[in-house]
This record gives sequence, C-alpha cells and structure tokens, in this order.
Amino acid sequence: MTDPAPNMLVKQASDGLTSINEVAVEVIPASTLAKRQSTSKWKMTLDTDTEIHNRADERRQNIVKGHRFFHDQHGEGTVTMKTSSGSITIQFESGMEGTYELESLRHLWPVIEDAHTYTPDMLFSMVDSDSTGDIDKAEFRFLHKMIIDAHSVHTEKMVKAQHEEERQRHSAAQLRKFLWAALVTIVILLAGMSGLMAAVVAAFKDTKADGPVLANNEGMVMETSLASINLPLVAAPAMDLQRLAQVSSVSVTLYVMNGTMPPFLKASVFAKQVGDGSADVATVERLYTVTTATKLSPTSVLFETSMPNQAVLIADGVAKLVVVENGALVWSGKLCASNVDCAAITVDSDEAEQLSTKAKTELDAKQSRRQLQAAAAAVSCFNPGGDKSKWVDDFLDQFECDCLAGVVEGYKETCVDGNCEDTMFCADACDVVCPDWKAANCPAAGRRLAASAAGRRLGGCPCGGKGR
Repeated sequence: MTDPAPNMLVKQASDGLTSINEVAVEVIPASTLAKRQSTSKWKMTLDTDTEIHNRADERRQNIVKGHRFFHDQHGEGTVTMKTSSGSITIQFESGMEGTYELESLRHLWPVIEDAHTYTPDMLFSMVDSDSTGDIDKAEFRFLHKMIIDAHSVHTEKMVKAQHEEERQRHSAAQLRKFLWAALVTIVILLAGMSGLMAAVVAAFKDTKADGPVLANNEGMVMETSLASINLPLVAAPAMDLQRLAQVSSVSVTLYVMNGTMPPFLKASVFAKQVGDGSADVATVERLYTVTTATKLSPTSVLFETSMPNQAVLIADGVAKLVVVENGALVWSGKLCASNVDCAAITVDSDEAEQLSTKAKTELDAKQSRRQLQAAAAAVSCFNPGGDKSKWVDDFLDQFECDCLAGVVEGYKETCVDGNCEDTMFCADACDVVCPDWKAANCPAAGRRLAASAAGRRLGGCPCGGKGR
C-alpha cells in the first residue's frame, strides 16, 4: 500500500486535527509533507540507515499501552495492544482500528498531556515522528500545540481544584456553625434538665443531713434503726457476750390452764381476763425487757428481765420461763424455743442466718445424744397423767410447739361459752394421746365429737414430734 500524495496529506491533516492537539495545517509547508516517502520506500530507508532505524526502534519501545496518538486520516486514538514483535494496535475514536509496524509509526503524532513526566530524550523521540534526529517545523508546531493544550488542561484542573477547595471550605464552615448550634442546644437542654431535676428533688426531699445529724425540713431530728427480724430463742446461745449485751427484749408465749397460772397471773383481776372464756386453756403472750444476759455455756444463755425474779433460760435447745425467789425455783414453764411466733429475739437481718447456722452446729452433738436417750425411752403415745400443771411441759418433751398449738386450738373448738365436754387432750385429732388414758378420762361420746371437730379443723396433723 502506497502513501497518499503530499498534497492529499495536507488536506487530510487539515480535516483530521480536530482534537485539543490540533495543529494548523496551513503552517506545515508543502515541501515538508512532500518529503514524506511511501511506506515501502521508508521501509527501505530503515533497512539501509542504521541510525534512523535505531531511533525509530527506540521510539517504538517508548510507546506503551494507553498512550494516545493522532493520525492524519483517522484522528485521535489509544494504544490497546503491543505485541512482543513490536506491532502496535490503536483504537481510534472514529471507530477505526489499525495495527502499525515500525515503518508505519511515522504517521502517528503523540498526544501527550503529562510531558513533564518524560525525560528529554524520550520526549524528543516521541515527537520526532520520522526518526531523522531533527525536529522539523511541523513537528515543532505539534509539540508547541501539545504544550499549550497540556497547560490548558492543567489550568482547568487547577481551577476545578480551587473551586472544590472553596466548596469544601464553605461546607466546613457551615458544619462548624451547625456543630456550635447543636452544642449550645445540648448545653441548654442539659441545664434545663438539671434545673428540673433539682426542682423535683427539692420539692419531694423531706430530709437533709447537717453534719452527723439527719433532720427533716423543719429541723426535727430523724430516727434511724437497723433492719431487723425475729429469731427463735434457740439461736441465742450462738451469740457472744458482747452481742448478747445488745439484746434489749425477748417475746414469749405461754400456754396456761385453769389452776396452773404462773405466779405473776394468779391475782384474780388477772386470772379472770386470761383466755377468751371458751376453754380452760389460754395462750398468753409476754414481752420482757432484758436487763442482764449471762452466757452459761456454748449452748446455754440466761436472760434476766426487768420483772423481779423472772428470767428466760435457753439451755441445750430448750427454753423456759422461770420464777426464782430467794434462790429457789418457784415456778417454770417451757417455751417454744424453735418457733419464732412463740418466743423470739430481735436481731439484725444480716446476722440472722449466721447465728442460726452456728446454733445448729453447736447443738448437733448434744441433740444427737438426747435423741439416742429419747429413742431408748420412747413411748408410742403421750400420757398426760393427773397433774394438769405438768401437761404442757410433759407434752413439749415429746412433741414440737406446732403440735401443741394444734392440740390447743382443736380443743378450743370443742368448747362453747366456756363449757367443754372433755379435758384438753381428749380432743386428739392426731391420735397422739395414749388410748388407755383417754378411755379413763374422756367420755366416749365426747371423745368422738371432739375428735371429729378437731379433725375437720386441722385437716392434717402437725405432730411429727420428738416421741413419734
């Protein structure tokens, strides 16, 4: 394929240079275009002129994928492929695609926007399209136009960068204003919430601390106390002497029967008020103020009370209310040491569990010995005997307090307006009283009525006692 005539090249260059690298064709002398040879003749020149061939080959080596070139006929294009043999494929924006060998590269004018990244020799080689070693006027004009266009592109980028910087600076200023406004709003809201909280607290707070004194808003001193609970008397021996000294009161419950009143209730004015009048047995509750506490052994404690000659003795798991005059025991009655409803002391809630555990541990040895003795002498039933003053104490030797409470309440159910058909232990819903005693002391009809009434009330037997 032969190259077009020089005049035709001028015409094609004039029509094709429409990119940012367009070079005015009228400044390219016709004599310069005329010097361009046909491809075949140019190939012969490359084969015969070593210097031109080397310069052309160096120019080809500097061309890589992605470089852009301008062709007189096809316009601008981009290198899409370069083979190992040196063939270069260009995709033109006009849609044409061409492959160029060494002898055809002279028709490609470089489009360079980053000329500052090229070395002088590389840039000269790229612009020297005919590889003559000289830059003619047409090549120089193209180089000049390329520099101007590159500068224009650079200037345009700088302007865009300045505009973007200005936009970001403006956005940053707007954001700072927004953040300051938000901060002020948050501070105002927090101040309002703090003020509201302070107002609410001030409105509902009815106490204040003035040094070590806690007082109400009128200046009256407030009373404080420890959180406390009731603890069975059986746990009292677990306390040390210092803790026993802090016990201020003891509550006890007594079961008393007609004719067996304790000395402090024998006065007629007291005796006729005892009980509810429905039975000859009554439950009496009593609260003692403790004046002195004496630790007799690891399992025994004596509480002397403000009532003359009256004391509460807890020994080996058994509690008694005793009356002593002139060193002699005048009267005693057993208490329910393990039942908080019958006899108790008030302790700090934090120490209750610790005291109960310690008391149980200290009683284990003695309780085991007592249980062995009780098992050896155990009887299958309770025989009240004839002395009513000993009934309660004897019963508590064999059965627990809950059982006694059930027996007493069941017995009261058999009495109407103080008239009872039988004595207390005839109402034997749990069948803990010996049959021979009931046969001798309880009329058959009364026993049946009493047992059925008590059984209906109890609905079960709380007598899982010591002797059964």
